[in-house]
Order: sequence, then C-alpha cells, then structure tokens
Amino acid sequence: ATELKKRFSAIIGYGENYNTVPHISTFHALGLSILKEHCRKLSRNVDLVLFDEDDRKYILKNDLRIEEKKVKLLSSRISLFKQRLSLPEEVEDKEFAHHYRDYEKILEEYNAFDLDDLIFAPVKLFTRFPKILEQYHSRFHWVMVDEYQDINYAQYRFMRMLIPDEDSNIYVIGDPHQAIYGFRGSDVRYINQFIDDYPKAQIYRLGKSYRCTDTILLASRQVMGDQDRKKFPEITGTERGIKIKIIETNSEKGEAEVIARTIEQMLGGLRFFSMDSRITDGGEDHEIESLSEIAVLCRIGRQMEALEKAFLDHSIPYQKVGEVPFFKQEPVRSIIELFRLSGNPGASYLKKKIETNPLFSSDFTEKLSHLEGNKTARQKIEMIVQNCLNREVLEDSIPEWESLISQLFTISDSFDDKIDEFIKFITLGSDADAFTPHTEEITLITIHAAKGLEWDCVFIPGCEDGLIPYSLFPQQSADPDEERRLFYVGMTRARKYLYLTYARKRFLFGREYTLRRTPFLATIEEELKEQSKEEGGKKKTEDHGQLKLF
Repeated sequence: ATELKKRFSAIIGYGENYNTVPHISTFHALGLSILKEHCRKLSRNVDLVLFDEDDRKYILKNDLRIEEKKVKLLSSRISLFKQRLSLPEEVEDKEFAHHYRDYEKILEEYNAFDLDDLIFAPVKLFTRFPKILEQYHSRFHWVMVDEYQDINYAQYRFMRMLIPDEDSNIYVIGDPHQAIYGFRGSDVRYINQFIDDYPKAQIYRLGKSYRCTDTILLASRQVMGDQDRKKFPEITGTERGIKIKIIETNSEKGEAEVIARTIEQMLGGLRFFSMDSRITDGGEDHEIESLSEIAVLCRIGRQMEALEKAFLDHSIPYQKVGEVPFFKQEPVRSIIELFRLSGNPGASYLKKKIETNPLFSSDFTEKLSHLEGNKTARQKIEMIVQNCLNREVLEDSIPEWESLISQLFTISDSFDDKIDEFIKFITLGSDADAFTPHTEEITLITIHAAKGLEWDCVFIPGCEDGLIPYSLFPQQSADPDEERRLFYVGMTRARKYLYLTYARKRFLFGREYTLRRTPFLATIEEELKEQSKEEGGKKKTEDHGQLKLF
C-alpha cells in the first residue's frame, strides 16, 4: 500500500483538496480506521492497543495461565476461528470456547484488538449495525483490490459486505499462480469464483511481462504445468534471455560457496585477492552493475546460515529479510512497545509488559515525559535508546543490537513527525517492509517475503525434494500445489538471470539430509536450462550429446 501511494502521488498528484484523494491501504489498515471511527460500538475507546501474535501468546500464558506447551496451538486456533468469522458461542469444543471467550474479555479490559480483529471486528460491526455499513456504501463507490488471490475468508466476506451488488464498481488484480499464503488462511478459490460473484465483470489477461525474459517465463510456466492455453494464454517477456543455470553441489557449504563466487564473478571481484585466487578475471560477466540487483531466495530461514558465512568470507555485503520480521526482533520490538506506550500512557497492558522487560532500566517510567512534545519519530527513538535501555543487558544478550537500531533509525526517517503513521506502519508491517531496495548490498530473503519484489539476478538455493516442496517433517508438510506456486513466484522474481542450485547432502535442524533434487526442475525443457556440477571447487557443465561448433 505504501508503494502504491508513492506511485499514485507521482503519477496523478494528490492536489490540495483532500476529499479527492482515494483511500489507499491494506485490508488491515482499512479495518483499523473503521474500528477507530466506531470503537465505542464495540466497547472500546479511541486509544486502542493492537495485539500481534506474540502479544496473544503472552496474554494466554500470563493472564489466562495457560500451560506453556499449549499456548502456541491455542493461539493458532483463536486466529483460525477469527479468520473463519466464528464467535466463541459458535464453537463446539467447550474447553476451547471457554479460553476463547476469556481471551476476548481480556482484550476488552485492555482496550485492545488483535490483528485478526481488524477484519473480524468490522464484519461484526457491519452485521450488528447495518446503518454503519450503509455509510461505507455511500463513501466507497469504486473499489480496487490488488493481490486478490491472497485473500482469506474473512477478507472475502468483508469485501463482499462493502461491495455486494453484481454490478458493483470493483476492479481486482490477481494471479492464481501466485497464491502462496494458504498457511495464513488465504484461499485461491476466491479469485477463481470472482466471475460468479460479479457476472457482469470483464476479464483482462496480461499478454506481456515487463519484468522477465521469455526463457524465465516459459520455464516457470512449465513448472506450473500450464496446458490450458485458453485459460492461461502465453505471455511474452522483455527479451528472449539466456538459459537458466541449474547447479548441483556437494553440500550446503559448497552451494553457498558457488553462489558467493558467482556473485564475485558477476561484479568483477569484491576482494583484492579475487583475481589472484582466480575467482574472477576482473571483468563483468553479466550486465549487473550493483549488488542491489542481486537476491538469494531461500525456502526457510535455516538455509541462510551457510550463505551468510560465505558472504562474510567473500566480503559480500548483504541485507537479510528472514522468517522473523524485523519489527519483532529484539531490541527493536521492545523499543517499539515503549514508543507506543509514550503515545498512549493509559495502555495498561504495555506498561505491565515493559515493567518486567530486562532490556529497560528500572527508572524508564520517569523518563517517558521526555518523549512528549513535537518530536520526530527518529528523535523519540533516539531518546528511548539513550535514556531507557539497559546497555549492559543489551550488549550481553544481543550482539548485533547496534545494526538493528540503526536500521530502525533509517525506517523512522521517512516518517518525520508523522507519529501515528509510523506507529501504524510498524504495527501492521509485513516481513518485507524493512527491506531497503537501493542499498549497495545483495538481498538474502525468504521466497514468501520476496513476493512483489524483483531483481536482475536471482539465486534459489535448496532446490531439493523436502525443501521445495517442503516436507522435512511429516506434521509440517506443505500443500504440494502451493509449493509449486511458491517456486513459480521465486523464479519470476528474476528479470534476466536465474540460478537454481541444490545439494546432494545438507545439514539442517541438527541432522544431515540426503535429498533428491526437486521434481520441479525436471519439468523445465532442456533447451531452456544449462546444467552443471560443482566438484572440488571446479564447475563441470553436463554434456547432453549436442554437437559443439568448436
């Protein structure tokens, strides 16, 4: 939504009349604005506190005294039932219904909603108070929804309440091939049934990609197994493009080394001894001019350890977007909680939680008054860091704390004195919101977090049956169709160059795995790929019996 606002402003301009500005937000941000406007109808006041998943677990454990081993499952079940729009009284499991009801009472006592409530509560509000819904019918005459393939049931019902008529002015954009958030409750069937919901709608199919080459598009299509050309017509790319590189390696360490060396070769060497060690001849092998044009996409965060070591060994700067969102990492999370408390001193939940946080000095409450007044977001964060943090505990428990706080400073700079906007951003932010696209660093990121982003060159390590599709643990096996779509999303992040690598053995989660390469690679036609093996530091290109000119 932030990116869309920037582009909209640049192309059209907001003008001086604020009433002419369209409302641009995520589903959750729209839900939050509705709840703030009508909070008293749901027994809250305007100084709302938002709970995320970690807050919910904290409440279940500390307020409701749920056994620690049961907290995670109970939290997930509450989230699932809210995504299904189920009230506690509609739940058949009496024990769970009791905990769910108690949790809802605690939320009300703390004047809080959780993130699932940002859709669940507006739907309840509209159901109970039809006149409020009519106000939004009058307010929003035209609605556009991006990434429609990723909505879940609650979002679907929310949207259908806002625009219920068959001939509503609605425009949605989506790609069923990119539906990869089933584990969050998203369901691809809602985009597939769009024409049933709005039978007067017209469908426009994209015929040209302005990102990928023909080679990458055709290969990713073959991974998806597209045979129905009428339903999914061919898309042309930016140019024909070069073959996709598929590289077999001995281990995850060898794989990481191959990726690091390839990056050095692309950019002519990043270390003084690169040419001496014959890693590079000093010339650019590809049309890559900046590290910011390169990304390494991992299926799971645990793959990143070997890659980080290789990047450090090769002096390759990188930024990491892992499975734990930046805003949930300490000390960033604690700083943000104190920041929120400074703007909402009556938030008893935040105060109680911060009082037991060892990262803060014992007299932090006395210093909260220093944060009052007209200050920028950065100035407030600087004051928290300087006056409220326990440096001794911080340095002992979080070695990288300075770099994390530095990144938080950089993010806060773009908000200046728009404190409410900053709080909304850090509260509703996604995994990739801390990503900075134009820094002179390569990007190390999960495939899920990479959705919506693009780079000139993309590496996807771990192309093994067990990682992609993910099935290392039977109780956590992912939906094979969604894993295929996830691989498709990863491949189509690349504009020009795509490297797919796999290892014959890999050490993960404290054990060694010997996995076959992912079956997805076999679906790509031979003329679209160049396969090689990395053995003993030397790359051997496979000979498929084709005649060579020289």
